[in-house]
This record gives sequence, structure tokens and C-alpha cells, in this order.
Amino acid sequence: MDLKSFTDRDLVVQAHQKTEGCLSIAQLETAAAGTPLGDDAAQQHLAACPHCQSEAALMAEYLNAAPVNAEEVAAVKQIEHSLTSHPSWRPGSKPVAWWKTLFAKPTGQLAAAGLASVLALAVYLGAPGRDGRPVVVENDTVRSTSIEGVEPVGDISQPPQILRWRAAAGPAAGYRVRILDVDNVAIWQASAKSNQVEIPASARALMLHKKTLFWQIDALDAKGATLAQSVPSQFRVVVPNSGR
Repeated sequence: MDLKSFTDRDLVVQAHQKTEGCLSIAQLETAAAGTPLGDDAAQQHLAACPHCQSEAALMAEYLNAAPVNAEEVAAVKQIEHSLTSHPSWRPGSKPVAWWKTLFAKPTGQLAAAGLASVLALAVYLGAPGRDGRPVVVENDTVRSTSIEGVEPVGDISQPPQILRWRAAAGPAAGYRVRILDVDNVAIWQASAKSNQVEIPASARALMLHKKTLFWQIDALDAKGATLAQSVPSQFRVVVPNSGR
């Protein structure tokens, strides 16, 4: 068929089809690490094969990806835990890295692309929600050391003097508490050793009539790393007979 009669989609599909001469998983791993293959024929094949190039690039992108905050680390750990919960190896044999079995299957590229989508979703979930509220990515650690805001919640008649929550079940060394506006900007934050903290007058003065606010608690370990994070609690001050 004349190349000119191919659609863009035809060209992409054909270029990425696997052939009998395509590289093994071990060779793709070597290529992904940027190391010469040590085999001239394999090296020449890699230079000319879009399928192997895309597989090696995808593998390198995944292996070198570095989450940039605690929420993304938690999300990636849960993905890895889920994928490794059903290891693909026979009793008595040497375990194989789960991502190697992913790339080894005929649908490996599609599966890897799906994994990339899941990782992208994890990054998205680590960012503030579209409504301005933080979105919490749950993982095994978060579920086992859950925190829940107790007060304030909902409409209240005056600015609260304290924030109180149910303490984490795990070994938290302390807590970080933040009061956030609808744009996810902290208007006040503090540290606490127990499950409540007093709110200073300067912060209470920012709690205007019918202004929606959120507050959130992080349970911290002795080094200040986040062990768990609460779902944001919402409240607003509605002053009776304010005329507004």
C-alpha cells in the first residue's frame, strides 16, 4: 500500500506494532537505564524500531518518576501495593518485578498506558479540588490512623474558640492544623500535641459572616512527616439578626 494512502492513525498503529525481532524485557530495562545493550544487532534494532523505543521510553519514565509531595507518595505506594498483591511467579521460583510482567504481556503497552493514567490521576488527586477543597488520597496508612474533625462543623453563631478532633489511632507525635478559605489558602495554622487547639483572636476576626471556611488536621510523626490527614471539615459563621 502506498504510504500516502495511510491515515495518521494507520501510521501510528503500524509503527508501534511488535515484531519477532523486538527486544526482550531485560534488554528494554537496559535501554531504559540508558546503558548500551552490548549487542550490535539489538542496538541497531532499537534505533530503528518505534515499538521498542516507546516501550523503553515508557519504562524509563515510570522507573524515574519522582512524586513531589506526601499525597503523591501515598498514592503511588497504594498502586504498587495493589499491583504486587497478586505476584506473577511460581512457588520456588525467583520473584519477578511486577512491572516486568506488565511489559512482557502482549497488551503490555496498553496496560502500561493505563498505569500511566492511574499515576496521572494520583497526581491530580494530590492537588486541590475543583471546588477549592483539598482532596485526600486514601492509603493503608491513612485508613489505619484516621482523624475526624469534631468541632466546629456546619453553621455556627459566632467564631469558634477552639478546633477539636478525634485523635489518630496510630502513634502520632503531634498534629498540624490549618484553617483554609474556599481557594485552599490557609488563613491560619498551628501545631498541637493533643486533639484540640485554641484559635487566636486574630484568626477569629477573619471568620466573616457567611464566609465558608474549611479546617484540616495532619497527624505527624516525630520527624514531622505526615502519617494521616483528615477529610476537610466545613463551617461558617452565621450571625443571628445580622441583616445580611
